[in-house]
Amino acid sequence: MLGKTNTIVDCEFFTTNIFEVKIEQKKDYSNLDSFVIFICAKGPALISINNYDVKLKMGESVLIPANNETLVLQSDYAKLLNVYID
Repeated sequence: MLGKTNTIVDCEFFTTNIFEVKIEQKKDYSNLDSFVIFICAKGPALISINNYDVKLKMGESVLIPANNETLVLQSDYAKLLNVYID
């Protein structure tokens, strides 16, 4: 599952994915017209958006506004959920 996004919920209202982050991953949300919520399920993670860093610990979450197209995720090892509106 490392580096791969797995969908765990996909309904008419929202989608929830789970993925593992190791080292650095770029995520492109340019085709999405929704905010994205990241929930840290395991480990610490760093999310970099437009030269701004957000540190997440297990159990914490962050809401990324819809106008952000790309972001960078960094961690030695973290498991994240992301949720967005379809």
